[in-house]
Amino acid sequence: MRREGFFAHDNPQGMTFFERVAYLHRRMTGEVEAYGSGGFGTPAGIVSLWMASPEHRRVILAPDARRVGISVITGPFLGQSGISLATADVSS
Repeated sequence: MRREGFFAHDNPQGMTFFERVAYLHRRMTGEVEAYGSGGFGTPAGIVSLWMASPEHRRVILAPDARRVGISVITGPFLGQSGISLATADVSS
């Protein structure tokens, strides 16, 4: 996302999150994303953003979520420096 300059669950070519994970054959999959700088660019800041959002909180705390993959990268993004982008993908 940072390299291609977008922030969305669907990539610029139109592929959705669910199309990307269809091969997993899991009962439940979900993805949360966030970006920020300063205090909102730290791990604690990003998690606090997710937990303050009912939709993101629901995905993170889903009872069936047993697997998680987390990605964080910090650098320039959309003309700003020091931006952290984070994604967490969860599945059953």
